[in-house]
Amino acid sequence: MSQPSGFNLEKWRFPIAMVLSFAIILGWVWFTQKNAPAQKPTPAAAPLAAGVSNLTAAVSAVSPMAPVAVMAAPAEKAIPAKLAVLENDDLRITLSSRGGVVVSNLYKKSPKGSFVDFEEGSLSNHHCGSLIFGNKLDQTPLDQAFELSESSPRHQVWRARIEQAGAAYDLVKRYDLNSNDLKLTLRMEHRVGPGLQGSLMLLNGSSIGPSLPADKRTSFDVLTAARVTGNSYNVALAPGMFSSTSKYETHPATEWIALHSRYYFKALRPDQGGAVAHFLAKHDSVTNLPVGGYEVPFTLAAGGVYESRFTYSFLPKDRSLLSKLTDATGIQFYKIFDQYEIMYLLANAMYYPMTFINGFVKNYGITILILTLFLKMITWPLNQKSLVTMQKMQSLKPKIDEIQKSYKGDAQKINQATMALYQKEKVNPLSGCLPMLIPMPVFFALYSLFRNMIEMDLQSFLWIKDLSLPDMAFLLPFEIPFIGHYVNLLPIIMTLTQVLQSVRTPQPDASANSTQTFIFKYIFPFMFLFILWSMPSALVLFWTLQNIVSWLQAEWVRSRKNRAVAAPSR
Repeated sequence: MSQPSGFNLEKWRFPIAMVLSFAIILGWVWFTQKNAPAQKPTPAAAPLAAGVSNLTAAVSAVSPMAPVAVMAAPAEKAIPAKLAVLENDDLRITLSSRGGVVVSNLYKKSPKGSFVDFEEGSLSNHHCGSLIFGNKLDQTPLDQAFELSESSPRHQVWRARIEQAGAAYDLVKRYDLNSNDLKLTLRMEHRVGPGLQGSLMLLNGSSIGPSLPADKRTSFDVLTAARVTGNSYNVALAPGMFSSTSKYETHPATEWIALHSRYYFKALRPDQGGAVAHFLAKHDSVTNLPVGGYEVPFTLAAGGVYESRFTYSFLPKDRSLLSKLTDATGIQFYKIFDQYEIMYLLANAMYYPMTFINGFVKNYGITILILTLFLKMITWPLNQKSLVTMQKMQSLKPKIDEIQKSYKGDAQKINQATMALYQKEKVNPLSGCLPMLIPMPVFFALYSLFRNMIEMDLQSFLWIKDLSLPDMAFLLPFEIPFIGHYVNLLPIIMTLTQVLQSVRTPQPDASANSTQTFIFKYIFPFMFLFILWSMPSALVLFWTLQNIVSWLQAEWVRSRKNRAVAAPSR
């Protein structure tokens, strides 16, 4: 009685390798873009009524006397805000007397050649430097009129007198600009009445430029609030995590918080301990923005002074710059890239050679071409061995057919005899699969790099206007579901090159059925078309070039075999 047919490894090796490759790619893309798990919400207090001072009821007397009542602030006249500017080689910061806050912050070294405003799109009163008195981020920020008492290109002092039911103190904001850092010293100087204690909340703004039209946004263009503690980066709020209602989170012992877009970020860190990070999703019919801030407790004794210090940092996501700042300050700014250590190392392994090469050729499209050729040269011997092995396995097809005929119905003996034949002929069947997985680490590294490599922004190549975006070669007068209004030419070219490569690459198992062959040659390339359709053109360009070089190598191996076969007949 014959044994039932078993699993034939040779027949399914190629499909399994391709499925694993795509599973790895899809899994990684999903994993790197998935939202962080939501934290348990902290109940948020209701906002204060309009026209009421945002000095909260949490402020109470230090002494046993009755708490100071919170009084409605007198209605202020509609006086135009006075503006003052801080400026150095990196930033041009405009502050307003309305709250003593940053209303414009132009970064002057953008690769675009134009200034980027770190306050672009911010909510009213939710700027860098905005204050809330209390311990709830959803309360109304202070909108007091400040007077500019000291001013220079790198230094400003703003003052406001706060009065409450017989108690008064001066609120002082001192700003000092140094390179990409804006240091803010908050000072409360008691004047009249009992002492106070409570909490003070400093905001990190609510948006960051530049704004992008809807058809130019990618899955990487998200505004994200994050927190960093030690060696740990954590997403606090991102658009994908928002619901129809506001979301509130608190996190003690956070070293610094950040609000970041694809290419830029602003960080806020307290100089003193005991600060608690707060995050709130400000959601309405128009906006959906993450707001972050630090709460610090204060005690202001009668006749005394309270002071706390913070540092804002306004930076591009420039790996070279952030590495230097990390070495100089010890602050791990590079954590803003949100990568596991291994991916950070792989991305850097691609970044520094690319920037070095581009320093000579001055074009990132040509740089990717050179890098691809260099990588293919390194892996050429292994790919060569794989192609030769697959050709040998094809030549063993008649002998394998004989084995299957001799042991028909006995899968175990067929596999044993087949492996014995491979061993005799010095053929390793696994070597036909390994080269297919070699480009995967490079693909992951470049994907991780290109999603926020600021040097790639607005870099053109051939018809591609921006290598950081899909090439968007043609604009359609209508929208295609899952595609949009644009036709991306480069992913189509990439798919054709992959089909060409798969068709011309020798298959080690000529007994594979037509369905498997069709899937390998045509279905998998179109899966890549789906995966890479909306990816940065730089990544698609790399994959297209490596397909072309792989096809040329396969053709070279094929021609050598044909010459070797033709030689004895001469």
